[in-house]
Parts: sequence; C-alpha cells; structure tokens
Amino acid sequence: MGVTVEPEIVDAVIIEAGDTKSLTSKLKDLQQSRDQGLISESEYQALRSSLINPTTNTYVRPPVTTQPTSSNTPKPVQWTAPYPMIKTEEIAGDWTCCCIPGGWACFKKIALDANTLEHTGLVCLFFGIPCIFTEKRIRHPNTNGFYKDGEKQNIDVYCNKNCVCNGISCSTKLF
Repeated sequence: MGVTVEPEIVDAVIIEAGDTKSLTSKLKDLQQSRDQGLISESEYQALRSSLINPTTNTYVRPPVTTQPTSSNTPKPVQWTAPYPMIKTEEIAGDWTCCCIPGGWACFKKIALDANTLEHTGLVCLFFGIPCIFTEKRIRHPNTNGFYKDGEKQNIDVYCNKNCVCNGISCSTKLF
C-alpha cells in the first residue's frame, strides 16, 4: 500500500544522483520560478504534483531550475502569448531612430541570446550633439518588449521585426 506524501509538510532529504537538497527547498525554488513569471500557474501545479512520485518515492527535478543565468537576465520560458514571438536574430541588424525633440540615432542591434540584445551606435542629441552609446536590452518574459538594463520601465516594444516604438521614439530597421 502506497503512502501519500504531502509536500507542504515534508522536509525530507531525497538523494538522487548526488542531489541532497531538501524537498522543502526544491518546492520553494519551484514557487519562486512561478512568482517570477518563469513558469505559468498550470506548469507550476503540474511540476509541484510531480515532485514526489508516491509509487517510487523519487524526486523529479523541475526543468526550470537547472539552467544557470545571470541575475539580470531572465531564463528562457515557453512562449504562451497570443501573438508570435519576434526572435532576437530577426531583430539584429542596422537601425535608425528618431525622437522629436530628442534627436536621432544610427545603431546596430546584436542578438546576444534569445532574450537579450545589445545596441551600439551614434546618437545626435537635439540633432547636433554626437554621442557614442552601448546599451543592453532584455526581453520582458513572454512579450516582444525589451527593457534597458537597469531601467525596467524603458521598454522598446516591437510591432514586427523591422519596427519598434518606445514612448515618442520610433525606430526602423535599415537592413
């Protein structure tokens, strides 16, 4: 006869392939992944219920916690938005931007990974003061919006792979 283990009350140490992390700690990691938007509620529920197999009493590692990333870069997530994802490789290329009265810019966008772009180029502030810049942009999870590293409210929202807007600024891909 199998024994049902309730994860909320158990703090067992399950040793599997050198893994000695407590079940409670693993459940907290899973909940944190859900709270950060890295997995959906339904994925969370499915993974949570599969943590302990009552028949074999083995632990199944959630896949969302196995991929190391930097603290500022979001982990890849399954795309569930109702619109298609624009890949960073499609966005990469030479761009121009205009913002009245702010100025204009010509710059290159480089895909660093599936969720990160690097912009490098020349901006002419107020149409006359040239400045060279480099900035990193990170995808908001499950959107085609990329925020400037350190400024989560400064979001480039892509209408398609060739056009982006950010407030009163609009950019177009040259090639």
